[in-house]
Amino acid sequence: MSIRQHASEVFFGPGTAAGTEGTYTAIPRQRFNFSLELETQDKNIYFPRIQDLTLPGYSFDTQIMNQYNRKRVVQTKLNYGQLVVNFYDTNDGKFHSLLKKYIANYYNTANGIDPFIDGSGNADTVLGDFFDTNMGFTPGITSNRYFFPEIKVRQYGPANNVRTTKLKNCLLINVNGDTLSYSDSGAVLWNATFQPESISVTDIPDRDPNVSP
Repeated sequence: MSIRQHASEVFFGPGTAAGTEGTYTAIPRQRFNFSLELETQDKNIYFPRIQDLTLPGYSFDTQIMNQYNRKRVVQTKLNYGQLVVNFYDTNDGKFHSLLKKYIANYYNTANGIDPFIDGSGNADTVLGDFFDTNMGFTPGITSNRYFFPEIKVRQYGPANNVRTTKLKNCLLINVNGDTLSYSDSGAVLWNATFQPESISVTDIPDRDPNVSP
């Protein structure tokens, strides 16, 4: 009869044989051990340095029904939450350049927040012959329907245990700039909120573009 090692089961997971070590499956994941990858129409962009992000959650629409005077709660819809990321405003302008490309993909006839079509900075064309405009949203085949087809958040664990959260067809909901102050030497941030159409989560190791195969 063997003696159970309760400490080993707590840290290494249930079913661990006495005197042996498992794969640390029962310990919590660590917040700092993650990476972010944004897939665009042109290329995949990897952000190895961001301040933090908030993983999307889920909400459920319910309705209270009356079944022969007895209350029944019925689920009607699953809603996907938002991904909130605090990007560093780096000297190379990595996120800001991406933001300009995103805006140019949808607004101001591919000029985005840069000068208007005529170069004067004046919005002179409200609506052109081909339904183009330099005052706002520009529909048409020149823009990609989803600038971010997929966003991946990877959480790393021991023994090559990688949880990958994939957010499909993401749109930016808002982007907030930081407060600049002469009395603060902290890093400048961009706060961005992404809304996905769907979310999938896998615990199968997914290749990290920042790590050699």
